[in-house]
Amino acid sequence: MNIDKNLAVQWFSTACREDPRISASPYALPFFNYTIPSHINQIGPIIRQMCFASIDDVAMEGARQVTARRIFHGFFEKEFAKCLAGNVPQRKGVANAASLLFHDNRYSKTCVELLRQLMNDPEKEVRDELRKVFRNHDLIDDPEYSAFIKTYISSKSFADNPDSFIRSLKDITGSLIPVAEAVFAVCEEFSTTLKEKSRDMGSIYPHMASEISSVLLRLYEQAQDSRDQRIADRCLNFFDILLENRVGRAIELTKTMEK
Repeated sequence: MNIDKNLAVQWFSTACREDPRISASPYALPFFNYTIPSHINQIGPIIRQMCFASIDDVAMEGARQVTARRIFHGFFEKEFAKCLAGNVPQRKGVANAASLLFHDNRYSKTCVELLRQLMNDPEKEVRDELRKVFRNHDLIDDPEYSAFIKTYISSKSFADNPDSFIRSLKDITGSLIPVAEAVFAVCEEFSTTLKEKSRDMGSIYPHMASEISSVLLRLYEQAQDSRDQRIADRCLNFFDILLENRVGRAIELTKTMEK
């Protein structure tokens, strides 16, 4: 690559021609990053071949590449559309790429629109790819994404596993008041859609109900300290709602309120 880039591309193309698994290996990603867009005419056919491969892992990686290169450079528009509406490995690839790039402010707005389309995908393994979206709280407290976050909280993806989002709320060390609406939206979901699951002691949901109760208590205390009576009153209302709907372990919820 450093001596003769054109020859390296030629050799790579020859290696991939008979076995698409080579182009889907971890070693191929730096190669794609280094040769796109300069050698898109030679590399493009390889990525197209990956997208429609019969091997699931290859098809997923091809869809990841198509999604990323479309976001970066506007390439692969037709292939991207087919992957977004395609089979499970292809949709997983799109969701994976969008989830990873969501944290880059240069691409987050584009990724939001993709993730909106995938957060209620009929297949759980596609929705599971969205767990990477909230691995930290960088964008949770950004008002620009409040509508997206509220949509996510009411989605199947959140209902599948609310753990990562709730942990991101817990990890906020400063004021929770800027994310109060997100906290209330989570409480609403546990009081309605997830209330039955929150009573299943063999699942993660009772623990998650306890965690969001702790976050709600922190928010209440901060609202009192800052004399924000509107937020404080809404916190108390949601404590009542959680108790009325017997969310999670009621005794733990009561202990949280008594602290």
